[in-house]
Amino acid sequence: MAKVITIKGDSIRIRSGNNAELDVTRRSIAAVIGKGETEDVEPEIVKK
Repeated sequence: MAKVITIKGDSIRIRSGNNAELDVTRRSIAAVIGKGETEDVEPEIVKK
C-alpha cells in the first residue's frame, strides 16, 4: 500500500506503508517500459 505525496514537473513522490519514500521520474518509467534510455537510471529511496 502506498500513497502519492507530491507531483512535480517530471517526478512523483510516493510513500509506502512503512514510511519509505520513493521518487519516480518520467525517465525511469520510460526505461522500464522500454521507450527511453536505460543509462543512469537509479531509484532513490529515502526512509524517514
